[in-house]
Amino acid sequence: MNLSQLNTGWLIACGFALVVLLINLGLFSMLRKKNQKRSVSMYTNMLDTIRSPWKNEEKSLTELDAAVKQIQNQSKEDTFTNRSKNE
Repeated sequence: MNLSQLNTGWLIACGFALVVLLINLGLFSMLRKKNQKRSVSMYTNMLDTIRSPWKNEEKSLTELDAAVKQIQNQSKEDTFTNRSKNE
């Protein structure tokens, strides 16, 4: 085993330990914060997104569909009203 392999191993081990330490510090700071609802809602939102990733897009498309149908109905009513006035 030469020196470069030994240094690479230590760098990887230290990098991994640093990542684990940062994750633990982040979790610990979230626990210590007084606003527990924020952290709980963050996890809830994350789980909702995992369950249905296109939920917001589907909601927007449903609203758009309803608006288009309403416009189409209004234009049909206007056309019907104009025809009955002309007759």
